[in-house]
Amino acid sequence: MIMNYLINLNYFFKTIFQKTAYQRCVFMGNKIDIIIKE
Repeated sequence: MIMNYLINLNYFFKTIFQKTAYQRCVFMGNKIDIIIKE
């Protein structure tokens, strides 16, 4: 029962926040790359 709830919650977050989370990850990755290069 709890696992089913977690799976549904995970699916909910993936569908709602997928685009913004992806953009945030790319942005953070770019910042990290800049920090590593400098």
